[in-house]
Amino acid sequence: MKIKFNWGTGIIIASAVFMIFVIFTGLTLMNQKVDLVTDNYYEKELNYQEHIDKESRTGQLNNNVEITQAGSKVIIALSDSGSVSTIAGGIKFYRPSDSSQDFTRKLMLNKNGMQEVDVSSCEKGYWKIQVNWSANNVDYYFEKPLMIN
Repeated sequence: MKIKFNWGTGIIIASAVFMIFVIFTGLTLMNQKVDLVTDNYYEKELNYQEHIDKESRTGQLNNNVEITQAGSKVIIALSDSGSVSTIAGGIKFYRPSDSSQDFTRKLMLNKNGMQEVDVSSCEKGYWKIQVNWSANNVDYYFEKPLMIN
């Protein structure tokens, strides 16, 4: 038995190939790993005005915050935010492309208002350094993107 190839057969074959492609694409996309920016998105959205206020206060500081990389260390320098002994907070290293690599460190400044964080074990690439601190009962926030080499 010989099948005759005409326009009807072509339409059936094209439809079948298209349906297989759509099913394959759907299954592939459903199995992709998706990293959300944050687990508790809605809760953070409600507290966003506090975040804006922290950033505004940080912008009013004279010398602000400096974040630099020197070899395998990231140096965070806080100045003009009160006595070093009254500063408490944390540093978050946020990796937008893979949230499983995020980590935090407690803010422990030396007498010069600086802290070094070893990043030799971190994946190279784009990171966001987020510094939250409180000095004299006033909260501050600073964020800087950094390419770790």
